[in-house]
Amino acid sequence: MLSFANAAASIVTTRKGAICSMPDREEVNTLLANCGKEPREQKTASSFDILLGSVDKVKAFVNDMRKIEGDVLLCVGKYVIDAKSIMGIFSLDLSKPLRLEIEDWKEEYAAVIERYLRQ
Repeated sequence: MLSFANAAASIVTTRKGAICSMPDREEVNTLLANCGKEPREQKTASSFDILLGSVDKVKAFVNDMRKIEGDVLLCVGKYVIDAKSIMGIFSLDLSKPLRLEIEDWKEEYAAVIERYLRQ
């Protein structure tokens, strides 16, 4: 399936006079529909404050995050780390709360995340 950026680039390069403006989402969805492809479903992101205070908790957390589809990020200040990377997590200060962001949230993930929520 064409991504939004690829579809937008093809419109910009093939339409006369459209080089100065990018198409809106509706135009891209129309283009995708005309190509026999369905537009992608909107993803719902969610974020949580979590605490990972021990090595064992980090190991369990990484194993749980690997079960989640899509991108899972840990944010601390200006740093953004892949939550599926144990080395990345150990580069953070684990005594402070971390911001967990799941880009494609599904309700089934709630039980997994509950163990790590900041109390």
